Amino acid sequence: MRNKAVLACALTAFASIAFSAEQSTEPAAISAGMRTDMRPASWPLPASPPPPKTPEPSEREHEDTHSPTMPTPTITDSIITDSPITDPPTIEPPIKEKPYVPPPRDTEQQEAPARPRPITSHPRDSEPFGPACSALSNTGDGRFAAMAKEPLVTAISSNPNLMSMVSAISRAQMADRLDMARDVTLFAPVNDAFKKIPAGQLNQDFADRDKLTGIVSYHVALGRRSPSDLSDAVLPTVQGDKLTVKGSGDTYTVNEAKVLCGNIQTANATVYFIDTVLEPK
Repeated sequence: MRNKAVLACALTAFASIAFSAEQSTEPAAISAGMRTDMRPASWPLPASPPPPKTPEPSEREHEDTHSPTMPTPTITDSIITDSPITDPPTIEPPIKEKPYVPPPRDTEQQEAPARPRPITSHPRDSEPFGPACSALSNTGDGRFAAMAKEPLVTAISSNPNLMSMVSAISRAQMADRLDMARDVTLFAPVNDAFKKIPAGQLNQDFADRDKLTGIVSYHVALGRRSPSDLSDAVLPTVQGDKLTVKGSGDTYTVNEAKVLCGNIQTANATVYFIDTVLEPK
């Protein structure tokens, strides 16, 4: 009995060693291409699939040039389109410009406000004045009140004491210009003033239009001048030279001419009657 037990133990150990050897050699057999199944050797092995064919470079270029490239569809709001998603343009609100506010200046650098110029009004700024006003104001259209409604040349044309001056203005072709002028002062020589000029010289002056235009323009000062503006004043003229006015009260001189009657209003000018024709320098 003892021998049988020893034999059984030996067989069991041998079977265990054989099983372990079979488990350790099976992967090696598989990697070596040995058959581990129980199929007969006559059975054919399954054919392995052929490797994929790599196209030649010329074939790939041919396919790339002839195969159409389809755009990648994109999804916008669950709708498939062929165009890419683009954001809507951003519309900026209009910029409201703020009014320019100059920066505050330092108090030390601020200029002192200009003092108002004292106003010295003449007692007769609102009415004609002069030693000969009563003789020069005629009745009818030539009176001073009627002249205030008409433009300059039209107004003085109605006064018979200024006919020589009106003739000189017409010869110089300045009537329309003076009628349309805005805010001027005319120092108008009366008829007797032209009689002081020698007849030959007067005829030459009237025949020379350019010279006559200069003489007439020299009698027209820029701006409407009231008696308050005439005290020791230098007045620019339309001709370009300046007039020197002096005096006070009812007595004024313009260059060497005396004011006979002044501050006579027309629709667009102020008129001063003078006793001498003014010669440009």
